[in-house]
Amino acid sequence: MRARPLPLAALVSAALFAAISCSHPAGDSGPPAAAAPALESVSPDSIAAAISVLAADSMEGRGTATPGYDRAARWVAARFQALGLEPGGADGGWLQSVPLRRSAVVGDSCALWLDAQPSRDYQWARDYLMSPDPIRERSEVESALVFAGFGVVAPELNHDDYAGLDPRGKIVVLLSGAPATFPADPRAYDSATLLKQRNAAERGAVGILTVRTDADEERTPWEEAVRRSRFAAMRWTDDRGHPHDVFPSLE
Repeated sequence: MRARPLPLAALVSAALFAAISCSHPAGDSGPPAAAAPALESVSPDSIAAAISVLAADSMEGRGTATPGYDRAARWVAARFQALGLEPGGADGGWLQSVPLRRSAVVGDSCALWLDAQPSRDYQWARDYLMSPDPIRERSEVESALVFAGFGVVAPELNHDDYAGLDPRGKIVVLLSGAPATFPADPRAYDSATLLKQRNAAERGAVGILTVRTDADEERTPWEEAVRRSRFAAMRWTDDRGHPHDVFPSLE
């Protein structure tokens, strides 16, 4: 694991083409006249041109903390400057240095064992995947399992998957996603891995075992999930070098 500064510029192409269309209240005359030249510059060709630059092979996929990302950031900064915007970096420039910690799983070192009958030899990348730990070079835990549904706590929807459970010192087994009965926005929010980790950690769990569903397989086939798991994870760190949004109790 190591920290690395990240040149940061907004790589959201939509930011380059704001106000493509909008509706206005009755009596509103629309955008100010000064915005007309910018709006007129927006066209399918101009959008395609920007996408072709950012998606070019020379950008090498714009991976975090890579030369390709640096090139893309400088290109976006140049576009902002050409539009007459003012830089907002901490040092007054277009780019801001963000310290990162990179962590990855050494797949050959992983092991999963379940005390169940019949016994089975579980293999990493064939039967299960592991998430990297941004605060430990090695993590190991052995504990009882407790099933906690989706691991969702949503009092505003009268839902608590931990009601009546005692996950302290245990590994919680969770289904991915959130209840299908939830409205779309709350369901997306409560499906977040970070929120589920916080819920488990606050209740004393020491680990999480997430079970994929049929919906997961349809959205992201197992082979693709394995491919993505080989990418390193990045966490920004504070001025003391501590990565954000980590839960040490989850081993």
